[in-house]
Amino acid sequence: MSRGYWLLLGMIFVLLVVTGCARQLRDESTEVASDGAFRARALLSRQQQRDYDKLFLEALKQKYTDHTDAARELLAAALDINPNASEALYELGKLETSLFSAKTDSATVAQADEMLLRAYQLEPSNPYYCRTLAQRWVQVGKYARAAALYEQMTRVHPHGEDLGLLIKIYEMIPDNEAALRTVERLEQVEGADETTVLERFTILLNMGRRDAAFQLVEQMCADHPDELRYRVMLGDLYMQNGLREKAFAIYDEVLARDPDNSFVRIAMLQYHAETGDSLRFEQEMTAILRDVRVENHQKYALLKTCTQAQLGHALNVDPLTLLGFYRTALEIPQETSEVGELCLAYIEAAKLPEDSARFAYDAILRDQPEHLKARLGKLVSLVRQGDTQLLAPLCHEGRIHHPEMLIFYYYEGAALIQDDATAEGMAVLEAGVEWAAAHGEAYEDDALILSDIYQMLGDSYHAEGDRQRCYEAYEQALACNPENLVVLNNYAYFLSLDGISLEKAETMSRKVIDAEPDNATYLDTYAWVLYCLGRYPQARIYIEQTFRSLTAEERESASSASLYDHAGDIYLKCGDRKQAIEHWQKAAELTDDAALQQQLQKKLR
Repeated sequence: MSRGYWLLLGMIFVLLVVTGCARQLRDESTEVASDGAFRARALLSRQQQRDYDKLFLEALKQKYTDHTDAARELLAAALDINPNASEALYELGKLETSLFSAKTDSATVAQADEMLLRAYQLEPSNPYYCRTLAQRWVQVGKYARAAALYEQMTRVHPHGEDLGLLIKIYEMIPDNEAALRTVERLEQVEGADETTVLERFTILLNMGRRDAAFQLVEQMCADHPDELRYRVMLGDLYMQNGLREKAFAIYDEVLARDPDNSFVRIAMLQYHAETGDSLRFEQEMTAILRDVRVENHQKYALLKTCTQAQLGHALNVDPLTLLGFYRTALEIPQETSEVGELCLAYIEAAKLPEDSARFAYDAILRDQPEHLKARLGKLVSLVRQGDTQLLAPLCHEGRIHHPEMLIFYYYEGAALIQDDATAEGMAVLEAGVEWAAAHGEAYEDDALILSDIYQMLGDSYHAEGDRQRCYEAYEQALACNPENLVVLNNYAYFLSLDGISLEKAETMSRKVIDAEPDNATYLDTYAWVLYCLGRYPQARIYIEQTFRSLTAEERESASSASLYDHAGDIYLKCGDRKQAIEHWQKAAELTDDAALQQQLQKKLR
């Protein structure tokens, strides 16, 4: 098993003790108490046993389907039948403790802790009960009790994982002598290497035996003279403990043998940062990130450390400089997306402008074009910035790698139509509809985006003069999403223009303005539908409400010309010729549509 594995175990251990370290460490006995009453199961009748088994098995079923409340009730009922059923005590204890549940009721949690203890006492040889109880005691700060259980487990099965955790537990107690003994046991199981040497080094420092700690690492270097990484490790330890002259001597020795040693270069980066030499720091950092001989995982670790330090104001580097480091690193093709993802996380945490992320998305997609999260992230960014030229090719490649994602069909089609490539855009939208139809129920959750695709197709069919296909597409859109306001509005408006199904149009348009009563476009549609129905006084009310909902700037916009045109028609039918003429004149003044201009001049004559 690799030594890096123990570093991971250390991180896991820290997670286990996060909630427990805030509690005061108690002087707990390492001996687990036992009560004979817990060991003996009550004698059950056959019927009682059947009832218990039924409840317990159903509880497990509910637990594995994430119905935890039902599982708790069933387990409690099972324990009413057999209070000493270790498996039910264990399962209910797991559900109730904060290790497995979000419950915060202290009385409930204390009762659950007792259940885990009882389950273990009933079956002390059960490794699951023992390990769960040990983890629980670590979490609540009962380290001595946890150590006793891990000692018990490792006597029977001396796994390196458990021994590694036991070392950390002894360091938390603290019991440095026991920690050293456990390191020796770990070396017997896994063998000695730099990880166990560093563990010994840390423990000896904690014991105040600094000379012995350094002698240990120095001896490792002497035993492995060709392992330069051990020499660098020794230099790093000197540096961390304030022995800079000794550290520099080690680094010079390593560089004399290996001038491009990345470990030393990274160690010197820390020195430049600590001494405030920002120029040297930036120069060397850039050089390391450009160096193809430095492994990618080292660059990632370096960038992560710098990012955390900069966000914590422990590194005097401005955000744009750090972003430049990421840009430099990502210029070189990456085997994984971790550097790009780290960059995106930093941009979000530092609240940098959204367009700052463009190069990170591009780098990830350059090396991993199937990376869905990066493609969707760039898609969102482009939509917000209105960059349709890049949107179409991004979504086209997205359809190649993820043909099941309807969002790529929608935005590619929309971008093409907006760029006047209407036929191509409609073809993409129709391909999305065909894909969804071919995969049936798989697209039930995508009903909203599918409705929008049908809406855009309907608009395009109408622009081409194909009313039948337009209305068919709108019907499909409403079947997917009956609340699609854009479809309801456009459908109602086009029906009014065609003079058909006006009552249906009024119902749809009414629904739209009920949802958005201040939307000028929707109000105008409703006013016009009422006009077509001959309900002129009502139409006048809503067309006037339309203009009240506009800003002064919007009233002078060319897009409002059709509103003035409709208003003129409505005022004329209401007998107000003066208002009609004024609104037609305003429409003629604003419009840049030749056909509308011709109609307006005819009305004015």
